[in-house]
Amino acid sequence: MMIELIYAGVAVIFVLLLLYISRKKWGKNTKINYALILAFVLIFLGLFFNSKPEIGYLLLALGAIIAIVERIISRRKS
Repeated sequence: MMIELIYAGVAVIFVLLLLYISRKKWGKNTKINYALILAFVLIFLGLFFNSKPEIGYLLLALGAIIAIVERIISRRKS
């Protein structure tokens, strides 16, 4: 269990680092939606914790709910 948490932590840091590097490439005017980043990370962790189904499904569901709610909110704004 502990090694899975270490792998998950390294994977999340790697994804955030990639987002930071790509933001530098896009420029300062590009807005990043942090709620969708959180949803992506939760879905990624849910897929990663397949040995503990209750944790994996919970993280998958939370990520999907956040992504759906954010999409609904962004459609109402535009």
